[in-house]
Amino acid sequence: MKNIIYILFLLSLLLPASAEADASGRKKKKDRKGGEPENVELSTPYSELFKGKKVKTAKGLMTIHRADKKIYVEFPLRLLDKDMLYASVIRGITDNGEGAVGEFVGGDNALRFTRRDSVLQARITVQVDYPPLRAFNSSGDGAIDKALEKASRPGIFGTYKIEAWTPDSTAVVVDMTSLFTNYSAYTTPFAAYAPNAMFGFVSRKHDIREERTTLKDVVAFDNNVTVTCEQGFNVDYFMMGFPMAKDVKVTVTSDKILMLLPEEPMMPRLADYRVGVRPFMQADFSDPLRGLERVFYTRRWRLEPTDKAAHERGEAVEPVKPIVIYMDTLMPAAWAKYIKEGLEEWNTAFEKIGFRNVVQVRDFPRDDAGFNPFDVNHSVILYSPVLWYSAMTNQLTDPRTGEILSMSICIPDNFTNMLYNDRVLMTMNADPSVRRAKLSEEQMGELIRANMANCMGWNLGLFLNASASAAYPVDSLRSPSFTREHGLSPSIMDVVPCNYIAQPGDAERGVRMTAKGVGPYDDFTIQWLYKPIAGANVPADEKATLDSWIKESRANPACRYHLFDDWGAFDPLVAVYDLGDDPVKAFEYHVANVKGSLKNFFEWYREDDRDMVVRQGIYEGLCSVLGANRLPQLATYVGGIVMNAANADEGIRQYEFLPKKQQREMVQYLLNFSRDLDWLEDLDLLRQLGPGRMPMKEAMRATVLDVLFSRYDRLKWCAAKSDDAYKPSELLDDIYRFVWEGTLKNRSLTKEEMGFQTSYLAMILQSSTVGESASALQVSARRDGVADFSPANLYFINRGITEARNPQSYNASFDLPWWVRVPGNPDAHEFYGMVLRVQGLLNKAVVTSTGDTKLHYEYLLHKIKKSLEKK
Repeated sequence: MKNIIYILFLLSLLLPASAEADASGRKKKKDRKGGEPENVELSTPYSELFKGKKVKTAKGLMTIHRADKKIYVEFPLRLLDKDMLYASVIRGITDNGEGAVGEFVGGDNALRFTRRDSVLQARITVQVDYPPLRAFNSSGDGAIDKALEKASRPGIFGTYKIEAWTPDSTAVVVDMTSLFTNYSAYTTPFAAYAPNAMFGFVSRKHDIREERTTLKDVVAFDNNVTVTCEQGFNVDYFMMGFPMAKDVKVTVTSDKILMLLPEEPMMPRLADYRVGVRPFMQADFSDPLRGLERVFYTRRWRLEPTDKAAHERGEAVEPVKPIVIYMDTLMPAAWAKYIKEGLEEWNTAFEKIGFRNVVQVRDFPRDDAGFNPFDVNHSVILYSPVLWYSAMTNQLTDPRTGEILSMSICIPDNFTNMLYNDRVLMTMNADPSVRRAKLSEEQMGELIRANMANCMGWNLGLFLNASASAAYPVDSLRSPSFTREHGLSPSIMDVVPCNYIAQPGDAERGVRMTAKGVGPYDDFTIQWLYKPIAGANVPADEKATLDSWIKESRANPACRYHLFDDWGAFDPLVAVYDLGDDPVKAFEYHVANVKGSLKNFFEWYREDDRDMVVRQGIYEGLCSVLGANRLPQLATYVGGIVMNAANADEGIRQYEFLPKKQQREMVQYLLNFSRDLDWLEDLDLLRQLGPGRMPMKEAMRATVLDVLFSRYDRLKWCAAKSDDAYKPSELLDDIYRFVWEGTLKNRSLTKEEMGFQTSYLAMILQSSTVGESASALQVSARRDGVADFSPANLYFINRGITEARNPQSYNASFDLPWWVRVPGNPDAHEFYGMVLRVQGLLNKAVVTSTGDTKLHYEYLLHKIKKSLEKK
């Protein structure tokens, strides 16, 4: 044994120096001469991940690698349990009707990464405006914290195996390919309210094709990492549930962004339904006796003064972080100046609360080769070659607090077409300067400036104020001095048309034809939303001050605000695209302008219109705007309820019914208006415009009947609540006497009267369900419009308000106690009674009638008989 040990000792002296592994997996070989050790690479899990692969690495918030077809992230342990935002932005797309380049898509979803054994879990903590709500505990009871933690634990969004540790052991390496490439509602690269969706009337189904998906790049910044993916989809389209197209090939290149949310969250500001802001909902346990309650916060930018003491003394200061918006170098030069002016116009409102240069529009930096307009830290306004009519705007928001982190505005190709059409259709009769194929740069610039000011308001967290224009007297809108000082509405957040009140000669006198811009209501809302409140440490500390500002604003009618109530279903003061405080007088002015325009537009717009496409569009536009806008707005006075956004301690009734007399007068006015519509159809004019023109008179008459019948359910609700109600039966009687006047007087009917009676019978037959199967006891849906004059087509004919259709911006989420909805009242039997009443009338009239009138009655009786016989 001793000999063996001796031999081994001798051998050890002859062997090379021994090696020891360091923390990096390399071994240090000792030099025989005692010098510095040499490094020798050894295989480790970390090195094996990238061995033999083509790797692109970016370092920032995390180190991220694109290795062949996989994405590896070195996730630092220090970022565990931190709130992060997952979002996407479109870089390129084969069909920009699915989303514009530069749009943020996929929503604002907060993730929190946790480590469990050998995996990393991404947990989704907040989904804005979608349950489950993020629950807070402001009660101070520690036991509640533990209960809420167990009951509202973030759901697992994805699980990622830990493949290795970094050499310094400060991060784990995980394969996060699926996080950046898988398709879901949270990771979609498509805009929810894109042009192809047609304001929600077209639904789209996106089917991702893995074989057409590739990874393109990785980028890292101080607060986020970004993976650029190209993904192929087959898209199916459905209109009202019916298939339109199937397996349409669409490819989109998008940046998938994982961003660290502010480690010191902004203190949120409580929202209030009495102010037009864009709320989002959370949940708070503030008192054991009240339980978990919903809380609404505002969306807004973090605006803090650089010198807090100076600001509190009333001095104007710069914000710590201004809202900087970079403008695309591709933006048409003729637009750029006015876009900048419109966005920066809000600085006047900020100056009134002590902030200078809050909104700053800059060109893309020409001397910065590294500038990336798709960096989530930049707000941008981009030119978008897409067939659409209004700017597309969206933001990235901290879903915990409502802090707006970044925004983008995409300006489509034919953005100015809608502005031009509005100016021409509304004011051609009063303003000779627009009677041409192309407006001057200054005229178009006025429209762009106002439109961009409205667009920026949405991006500042303001909401639609569709009641603002009703604060101004109609006749004041024909005053040069009034319109120069006050514009057409006290809020740019209203949907303000051009001045259709103005009459011939008013433009020469200096009456303003277009919206002015930011008004007194907007100034108040910026104060309410952004003015710092000294001494406030939690949102509840601000409540008394915010409430006092609202009550002070009541003294100024220009600061009025009514909730946008489902397309003006109840409140007649809430209407888009209207002007003035007297709808009938405004309508009369508008009709006078349409009549004057119809007499002369064919000659006014002869220039550059050899194929008459322009004039055909003008003719249909002049007629349609009355049916699509004015008539439905007037009809809201029937069964109208003024909804006053007020708290109980203000001494203001939360809702008020319109007097019965006023409602009945509106019905008679609309019916009488429909009596003489010959001015809509000049036969000589129609011959020159060519075949295929819509029958405007018939469509307008049908619209009058339709909008009146659509108020039936509203009247039923009012009759149950009001002592001075205009009853549904009275509405039916009034319409009946008007429509069947010639029959009741036993005289021959005009062609127009026959058309009216046919439309009337079609509507009551549908509502009575007599023509349906025996199991159909109630009409499934009341018709809200006909032809191209329906209220649903309002946004197609005039101007779209994409945001008003967006659930993330819809103020109805306040869910107020007085937010009334009409219940499904059974009424088919009442319309059945009307069918029998008409049948009895026709049975008598057909005996004494002759000619076309007799044939008309026989036809209607035949239709009634066949409907009643249907099993």
